[in-house]
Amino acid sequence: MGGYGSGPGNARDTVDDARRLDVLALARRGCLQPGAVGSSSWTRGGERTASISFVHEVSADRGYEALRLSYTMRPAGAEPEHVAYPVRIERTPCRYGGTRPWFLCPGAGCGRRCRDLYQAGRYFVCRRCADLTYSSSQHSGRPLLAAFNAAERMDRIAERLKRVRSPHRLAELDARWGRLEARFLGAAAFVRPRVDEVRSNGFDTIQHPKKGGNRT
Repeated sequence: MGGYGSGPGNARDTVDDARRLDVLALARRGCLQPGAVGSSSWTRGGERTASISFVHEVSADRGYEALRLSYTMRPAGAEPEHVAYPVRIERTPCRYGGTRPWFLCPGAGCGRRCRDLYQAGRYFVCRRCADLTYSSSQHSGRPLLAAFNAAERMDRIAERLKRVRSPHRLAELDARWGRLEARFLGAAAFVRPRVDEVRSNGFDTIQHPKKGGNRT
């Protein structure tokens, strides 16, 4: 089995480049049948860069269903590390019969129902726990929005840091904070000159109508 190339630093800022597991795609492949064994891999330039194997686990009497993930982390400058853990699966009824499977995010204190899991350091978690955004939200033509989004995500990480105790997870969150801080400062630096320009053109002299008054 192939491994993950660079450990925690391998997580991306957008969902487009992150390694992803799609529970519906796995269901279509028959990987969510009792006792099913399967694997997936990722390629770049026609060469395999990483792979993961999984085993379906179910216990009808306990109402338990999960997909046990197994892969090898290969952090730069460190020994390879084997990682294995179960990801719970929950099913909801469909309108016209049958059920739809969902992953329950294994992130610390999460458990959020989701279709996709993304690699964030050592684990596969939901988009929110992985702190990923869509590339369209980072368009260079919207620096103010980019700064706002970065600040909002930094607040979420700050709250998460209060609950996390794992050294690995703390390191991952700290690295994400650093990337978001750089993005926030970059966007703010882009916006500030334009704010100054607006003010120099008379923004401060604009008189806003009083509440209930007539606009002129």
